[in-house]
This record gives sequence, C-alpha cells and structure tokens, in this order.
Amino acid sequence: MNALLPFLSARGGSVYKNFHEKSINVFFLNLLLEIITYGMCTFFIFSCNHKKITLSFSFSLVMGNLFLIDSILLKNVYQMYLYTIFYVYTLSLMTYFLFDEINTRISRVFGMLVILLFLIRGSIIIYKSKGFIYEFSWYYYKKIGCESTINGK
Repeated sequence: MNALLPFLSARGGSVYKNFHEKSINVFFLNLLLEIITYGMCTFFIFSCNHKKITLSFSFSLVMGNLFLIDSILLKNVYQMYLYTIFYVYTLSLMTYFLFDEINTRISRVFGMLVILLFLIRGSIIIYKSKGFIYEFSWYYYKKIGCESTINGK
C-alpha cells in the first residue's frame, strides 16, 4: 500500500481532483440535458416570433455554465457569486419564452423540463455552495501563507 501512495497523492505526479472539481461532471451533464430538452422544445414550436430570445437564452445558458466551471477551477468565490446574475437572467428568459412563445403542448412539456432541470442545477449549487466557500477560503489562506504579519497576529 505504501508503494501506491506517491501515485495517489497530489505531489506524486498524478492528477488530483478534489470533491468539488468532480461536481463539474454533474454540471456538464445537467447542461447537456438542458440543451437537449431546450432543442426539443424549440423543435416542436411551429412559429417563433422572437428568435433573439432563443439565441440569448442559449448563449446565457452556455456562458453561465462556462462561468461557473471556470470559477470552480480557479477557486474564485467572487466569480461564483456573479454566476447568480447569469442564473437569474437565464431563468427569466426561459419563463418568458415558456409563457409567451410556446403554442403546442409537447413543446410546453419540454419547456417545463428545461425549467425543472435549471432549478435542479440551482439547488445543487446552493447545496454545494457551503463546501465551495470553505474550500476556496482555505485555498486563499494557503495562498497567502501563515505569516503573522499578514494574518494580523
């Protein structure tokens, strides 16, 4: 077992992923499901009056997820706080699109699935936010160091 420790540790040269970086796969899978259900929702719409709304929703969905994953990889708490702006903007666009544009039942079902998946992603982020904040603050503390002049001791 001791022979395997250099391969399992962060200094041994292997790729180290902490618990929160593994959650990126969950966010990516959720984004993939959102894009598929949103595509099915727009596929069954016969006439779309505002194509800019669908474009802006798709853009904010992808950019918001990229922003969130980037904040996890860079361990930046403030960038993660700014993700809420993308989240609220995308949710408002989707609810507007759902109640204004959708004219068939099957596209309304897919639209509700998109909103449900989006709310599930929000609940996952809220659930994991405490762990993210603890880990990122520990990362900042390690980055600064334990010098007594910096810490105010």
